[in-house]
Amino acid sequence: MSCVAGFALPALAAEQPITNVGTLDETSAKEAFPAKPPYPARKFNRWSVAPQPAFAWCENISAYAIGGVAAFWLIERSLSFVA
Repeated sequence: MSCVAGFALPALAAEQPITNVGTLDETSAKEAFPAKPPYPARKFNRWSVAPQPAFAWCENISAYAIGGVAAFWLIERSLSFVA
């Protein structure tokens, strides 16, 4: 049985159609990588967006939260060397 399968498998494998899957030609390259826009994209900063006074506290509380966690870690780490 294995002898018959050995002869049949190469014959079936040779009948695969040849396709251009995975190749990059000029038209697909233009679609994938469009030309650079005529003007640079604007970056968002504090003055280019509408002010949101309801969420102004988020900027302060996040800085204090990060600092608090860092201070806790420093104290805990320092005490682990002492104890």
